[in-house]
Amino acid sequence: MTASGGRLEGAVIASLRRLNLCAEKTAKGATVDIFAFNTDRSIQLGIEVTGTNEAIKKKSNKLTQVMEFERTKADRDKTILLANTHNQTPVDRRPSKNFTNDVVKYLGSHPILLMTGYDLYRLVQDVIAGDKKADDVCTTMYTSNGVFSYS
Repeated sequence: MTASGGRLEGAVIASLRRLNLCAEKTAKGATVDIFAFNTDRSIQLGIEVTGTNEAIKKKSNKLTQVMEFERTKADRDKTILLANTHNQTPVDRRPSKNFTNDVVKYLGSHPILLMTGYDLYRLVQDVIAGDKKADDVCTTMYTSNGVFSYS
């Protein structure tokens, strides 16, 4: 997927809805692009979405947005940085490094999840195939911190 901007946000919203989450674009000026939650609101996700042809670096303005959401969010909200990294490279040839060590270290002291659009895609495909349950995937996203490890 080479998407970025509105197309990428739309794809992420559609994916989250396949996981049985209510997912909507936030208002202009919000610190994250998408807010998603399950029916009983026990899982609430603030998701900043970005598309880039490289790994996410510490100079990215997305880190400032994520940290601002983390600072001002409700206690039960989960902060996620979802990056469609190396988006001009075919998926099977993309480097495995999606977040630089500086980014991981900078965000590492906060309960923030760093994941790729490809991670989300694979999770949704697992749910569609019946290999994973949507609720379990959402719980994993909600409780995981640091760089997401797809398994």
